[in-house]
Amino acid sequence: MKLKQIRFFAGILLFLAIGISCSSQDEVKNVPYKIVIKNMYMGHVQYITTITNDSLTVFHDNFGADSSLTTRALKAEEKEMMLKAIHELPLDDLEKNYINDAVEDGTQIDFIFEIDGETKSVYISNKLQEDLAKFVESVVKLLPSDHIGYNERVIRY
Repeated sequence: MKLKQIRFFAGILLFLAIGISCSSQDEVKNVPYKIVIKNMYMGHVQYITTITNDSLTVFHDNFGADSSLTTRALKAEEKEMMLKAIHELPLDDLEKNYINDAVEDGTQIDFIFEIDGETKSVYISNKLQEDLAKFVESVVKLLPSDHIGYNERVIRY
């Protein structure tokens, strides 16, 4: 009788361990973050997009003609999407600069990542970096329109 009870409890423990293991793999660790994306046009910062754990802020400056500042809270599913995108971004593997020297102007973006106490800056000038482009896809989902413009359609090299 005791052997059956031991097997029964061992089976339950194994089942619980597998369930906990599987569920923790699906969850993304919540880390404090602030991501700033600066879009430059003709040497002028035109958009500054800031994403934190709780909010999205977009500053738009149309060469001094008029400017706007929009801030909104992130919804629960947006928070989860951004945490997933951050965890999938191989930040340590990214170089400091991605520059296409054959193009003098064009798309220039400065990314500043502050994640869990670590800071990394990445500057883009007319060069597509696949991991960052994938990350930007998530950010663009938060925006009413894609003012970042960092994708294969815009940058073909």
